[in-house]
Amino acid sequence: MALTEEQDIIADAVLNVLTTVVSFIFLGLYILGFFRMKAKATDPTSKLYLRYVMSCSLIFIISYTIRYLFKTCTHDAWTFNKSDKFNAIDDVIGDVFFVIGHGVFYLIMILRLFFVFRGSKYALSRTVILALALCWSMIVLVDAAYFIVLRNVSEATQQIALHFLILVILDIMLGTMLIVIFTRKLLRMGLDSTENARTMSSNNHEQQHVQHDDDDSDIGDDHVHAGGSGGRTSVIQLTQTQRILVSAAGRFVVLCGMTILFINVQFLCQALYILSSGPKYGTFTIVLAVWYMVVLIIEYYTIYLSFPTTTNQYEVVCGLLDGCVTGMVRAQMLSKLQRQRAEQNGELRHFCCCCVLQRDHFADQDGVDV
Repeated sequence: MALTEEQDIIADAVLNVLTTVVSFIFLGLYILGFFRMKAKATDPTSKLYLRYVMSCSLIFIISYTIRYLFKTCTHDAWTFNKSDKFNAIDDVIGDVFFVIGHGVFYLIMILRLFFVFRGSKYALSRTVILALALCWSMIVLVDAAYFIVLRNVSEATQQIALHFLILVILDIMLGTMLIVIFTRKLLRMGLDSTENARTMSSNNHEQQHVQHDDDDSDIGDDHVHAGGSGGRTSVIQLTQTQRILVSAAGRFVVLCGMTILFINVQFLCQALYILSSGPKYGTFTIVLAVWYMVVLIIEYYTIYLSFPTTTNQYEVVCGLLDGCVTGMVRAQMLSKLQRQRAEQNGELRHFCCCCVLQRDHFADQDGVDV
């Protein structure tokens, strides 16, 4: 259903006011979270996290707050003047702050990934960092090309939609890279923690062979239950460290992946609407505008929930979704642990057989010497 220009202006004004109010609310929450984190930041890692991640979060919310505050304040002036030049300036300024906010959002995700593994053997390689930086730079450039240049050219409808679709593809690519890298590294950390524990158990088992010549029992740990003599059945359970890693992976997937999905579904629908040559003022344009406001609020809130001081609130708000995602990550880790257990058991049996044969060989030699 088509709308009149006046109806579209009123709807746009209402949405700008609502978005401005929400932006100011989250700006206060971000500032409060910043100072809470600052009070608890004692070690160098926390201080670096505060300096970069939290500072970028403030830049993110400030850019959107300025954008919608400016659009709200200039709405009446544009309505009164109805100047195309004034409207163009208003759009360009608003779009510049959108490019900043959208780019900083993905920069926050990259920085979170970087600082989680910084200083450890799981730190991001230079190749991965360059790939993430390249993808992020392309997103910023496409943002700038669409929102600052092509959007203000009325004849470039097809080009605008094409740039929008490219932006969606790049966003999804970067989001997928972040999630895959994060989950794989945490799974690797979980597997390595089990391998380290098994190495210690293997050393103890070797000592038991020296002390008890007749003891040929298999190695085990607190999470393995031996079966009958006909076989060995293992019930693998995650350690406390592995459960923490699984929980961290689930939280990152929920806060990063779901947000990127919501944003780009809205972008995709907007691009398709442009390609369909729908009316400039229509009901669906209002639906897209309301949808984007909801997506923006989700974007605000997910970044806020990623703060270290909001863990309890995250569990209350995202507990159900986190349980589903964490369950999938846990199943993947258990599968990898099962494979690792099977491979290690095969190597261990070979090692034990060699120890027994070597012991019998030396026993036979001692008998001959006597």
